[in-house]
Amino acid sequence: MWKYAAGLAFAVVLYGSILLHEVSHAAMAKHYGHPVTAITLHFLGGMTTIDGESRSPRQELMVKIVGPLTSIVVGLPALLAAVSVAPDGVLRVILMGLAGANCSSAC
Repeated sequence: MWKYAAGLAFAVVLYGSILLHEVSHAAMAKHYGHPVTAITLHFLGGMTTIDGESRSPRQELMVKIVGPLTSIVVGLPALLAAVSVAPDGVLRVILMGLAGANCSSAC
């Protein structure tokens, strides 16, 4: 029973971090005045649909890079918590999974 609860908890946390990643792309695009029409979550990823073209390479870079930076901001604290304060067990496994998923997607 508990293994299913742990799996569900990890899935919710993982999808939350994917949603954060995509929302950061959307927020930056909106900051530059681009309409965002959709955020789609897939099995292990997501996609933000942004209408229009960036007005400069810098804007394009900022919209693209903010997602991976958000993933790093989620992944590194999860890793630090897993190795320093989390007890052995389910919580550590969830934190390590979250750290691995976010840090690997950012690189």
